[in-house]
Amino acid sequence: MARDLPSGLSGLVRRWIAQLIECEDFADASDPVAAVHDLRVASRRLRVFVDAFEPLLDSGTRGRVKKPLRRVARSVRALRDWDVRLELLEARRQRSSTDLERAALEHLLERTRQSRDAEALSASKRLRRIDFCKVHARVSTSLDEAVRGLLEDARETASLVWKLLRPFTAGAVEAMPDEGAAPERTEAMHRFRIAGKRLRYAVELFEPVLGSG
Repeated sequence: MARDLPSGLSGLVRRWIAQLIECEDFADASDPVAAVHDLRVASRRLRVFVDAFEPLLDSGTRGRVKKPLRRVARSVRALRDWDVRLELLEARRQRSSTDLERAALEHLLERTRQSRDAEALSASKRLRRIDFCKVHARVSTSLDEAVRGLLEDARETASLVWKLLRPFTAGAVEAMPDEGAAPERTEAMHRFRIAGKRLRYAVELFEPVLGSG
């Protein structure tokens, strides 16, 4: 199964690159909300890939690829927050039990949509300042270096995989919240959720070795 890791890794990373490029013009997508979400997820998964294979990558490559990926995520962060607010408000409106509550929520929804639309324009401008062709090329270079490193260490693949995963498992354990006051615990749970996602994305990279069960 270790020999399947380079091909499996290549397939995953190339799929995420394609998703990133496809969702760049989120406003023109059939579902702009889903496109914004997919754009953020693709950028996060690609950053986890770079972080996971950092020991196998040239230091210059790491720096050149991580910065634009962070810019992509930051460009649509506020827009995604507005989309989540709209989803929550719409769900609340559908559960409203009185005409007064429904009217108030519809007014709030309208104001929120206006703010969301304004942020969408800003997010599009920020994304247009990012050269996605360069992002594609730099991620591809990182992938080539990672695959080359895996092939060179093929006999020790299992050991290498656990070494590369260790920072993610340690991060999730470290972020595990203690019992505490509600505000502090809410923030700690948020950090733990992010660490858990990073671990899940990292594990997916090594599925040919770890198995999918």
